[in-house]
Amino acid sequence: MQDIINIKLEEYIPLKIIFNKDEEAVEYISYSKDKTSSLEFTVGIKSKLIKRITLLLCKEYSETTNKLVVENFEDRKIILHSDDVECSVFKTILYSNGARIILSDKNSSKYIKMDKVYFGLSDTDDIIEICVCDMSVSELEHLKKELELQ
Repeated sequence: MQDIINIKLEEYIPLKIIFNKDEEAVEYISYSKDKTSSLEFTVGIKSKLIKRITLLLCKEYSETTNKLVVENFEDRKIILHSDDVECSVFKTILYSNGARIILSDKNSSKYIKMDKVYFGLSDTDDIIEICVCDMSVSELEHLKKELELQ
């Protein structure tokens, strides 16, 4: 069964991706850099499956006219067992068709695909980056506007 994600446009929230709406108690795992950039995963307590990803802040971002293309990926669910992570690198790159959120200075060794979201993982399965492809013009405009306001 394929999860269909939903990108929700909310004022003051640059990016909110909802994976599934099943009722399960959740916990929150945050990836942040100083007090200037923050991303929150909402994860099912029992299943450890990602329910939501919310980009709350990102001080460092850039734009390119290139297309975001992710190759060599597996199509499966990702299970997240983690504590909060303080990142040394945290930046967002806006592409013509999506966004890449970089959470580490390491390189991704593999990608896991869930609908149009790709998780770049290290050899030890740490999340290195999140790529969101096939975003609509309104989703990209919302993301850019909210990042500019921060």
